[in-house]
Amino acid sequence: LHLAEAGKMPDAAYTIFHCTEDKSVNKQLHSDRFVAAMEKAGHSVDYRIIPDRGHCDLRPEDYQALFAACARGITG
Repeated sequence: LHLAEAGKMPDAAYTIFHCTEDKSVNKQLHSDRFVAAMEKAGHSVDYRIIPDRGHCDLRPEDYQALFAACARGITG
Protein backbone atom coordinates (compact mmCIF):
# COMPACT_ATOMS: atom_id res chain seq x y z
CA LEU A 1 0.00 0.00 0.00
CA HIS A 2 1.38 3.38 -0.97
CA LEU A 3 1.40 6.01 1.78
CA ALA A 4 -0.64 8.36 -0.41
CA GLU A 5 -3.49 5.83 -0.25
CA ALA A 6 -3.92 6.31 3.53
CA GLY A 7 -6.59 8.96 2.98
CA LYS A 8 -8.60 6.54 0.82
CA MET A 9 -8.73 3.81 3.44
CA PRO A 10 -12.16 3.05 4.94
CA ASP A 11 -13.23 4.86 8.10
CA ALA A 12 -12.52 2.18 10.69
CA ALA A 13 -10.47 1.61 13.83
CA TYR A 14 -7.06 0.21 12.84
CA THR A 15 -4.61 -1.77 14.96
CA ILE A 16 -1.02 -2.00 13.73
CA PHE A 17 1.54 -4.30 15.36
CA HIS A 18 5.30 -4.03 14.89
CA CYS A 19 7.97 -6.02 16.73
CA THR A 20 11.11 -4.02 17.52
CA GLU A 21 13.49 -6.83 16.49
CA ASP A 22 11.82 -7.41 13.12
CA LYS A 23 14.62 -7.86 10.55
CA SER A 24 12.19 -8.35 7.63
CA VAL A 25 10.27 -5.06 7.82
CA ASN A 26 12.02 -1.87 8.93
CA LYS A 27 9.85 -0.13 11.55
CA GLN A 28 11.06 3.42 10.84
CA LEU A 29 10.72 3.10 7.07
CA HIS A 30 7.41 1.27 7.00
CA SER A 31 5.15 0.99 10.05
CA ASP A 32 6.08 4.37 11.58
CA ARG A 33 5.48 6.15 8.28
CA PHE A 34 2.28 4.26 7.55
CA VAL A 35 0.82 4.97 10.99
CA ALA A 36 1.75 8.67 10.67
CA ALA A 37 0.05 8.85 7.26
CA MET A 38 -3.04 7.12 8.61
CA GLU A 39 -3.25 9.49 11.59
CA LYS A 40 -2.70 12.51 9.34
CA ALA A 41 -5.61 11.29 7.22
CA GLY A 42 -7.77 11.27 10.36
CA HIS A 43 -7.91 7.53 10.98
CA SER A 44 -8.03 6.01 14.44
CA VAL A 45 -4.87 3.90 14.82
CA ASP A 46 -3.83 1.79 17.80
CA TYR A 47 -0.08 1.34 17.14
CA ARG A 48 1.25 -1.53 19.23
CA ILE A 49 5.03 -1.71 19.38
CA ILE A 50 6.13 -5.10 20.67
CA PRO A 51 9.58 -5.01 22.34
CA ASP A 52 12.28 -7.63 21.88
CA ARG A 53 10.40 -9.77 19.36
CA GLY A 54 11.08 -10.58 15.70
CA HIS A 55 8.94 -10.68 12.56
CA CYS A 56 5.47 -12.12 13.34
CA ASP A 57 6.68 -13.12 16.81
CA LEU A 58 3.82 -11.87 18.94
CA ARG A 59 3.45 -12.81 22.59
CA PRO A 60 0.26 -14.62 23.66
CA GLU A 61 -1.25 -11.38 24.99
CA ASP A 62 -0.47 -9.66 21.68
CA TYR A 63 -2.24 -12.44 19.77
CA GLN A 64 -5.24 -11.91 22.04
CA ALA A 65 -5.19 -8.20 21.15
CA LEU A 66 -4.86 -9.10 17.45
CA PHE A 67 -7.82 -11.48 17.58
CA ALA A 68 -9.89 -8.91 19.51
CA ALA A 69 -9.11 -6.24 16.89
CA CYS A 70 -10.12 -8.64 14.11
CA ALA A 71 -13.36 -9.48 15.91
CA ARG A 72 -14.16 -5.76 16.32
CA GLY A 73 -13.56 -5.28 12.61
CA ILE A 74 -15.91 -8.11 11.72
CA THR A 75 -18.70 -7.29 14.16
CA GLY A 76 -18.33 -3.52 14.16
